[in-house]
Order: sequence, then structure tokens, then C-alpha cells
Amino acid sequence: MLTPVERYHGCLLGLAVGDALGAAIEFQPPGTFPPVEDITGGGYFNLKPGEWTDDTSSDSK
Repeated sequence: MLTPVERYHGCLLGLAVGDALGAAIEFQPPGTFPPVEDITGGGYFNLKPGEWTDDTSSDSK
């Protein structure tokens, strides 16, 4: 069984990975982009692949 701290770390990891996956399509209307299948980077903030947005930065404090 996972400890509360391990669960917390898992939540933060899931947040960062999901944010990095979606960063390239942030602010685009649903249905205007192909399915996201890889961490590509770019997008509105021109991030490098794997970088997360301010969403992760602000939620991880």
C-alpha cells in the first residue's frame, strides 16, 4: 500500500506529465488538432519537449 507521501508524489508526477503532454495544444479549441500521442513541445509558449507550463509550477508549491 502506498503511503500518503508516495500518493502525493504520484499526483505531482501525473500533473507534470499531463501538463507536458498538453502544453503544445494549450489554448487550442477542442477538435482542431490531431490526437496527442507524444510530448512534442512548441505550442503557444514555444516550450521544449517535456517542459511543463505555469500550471505545474503553481500547483506544485
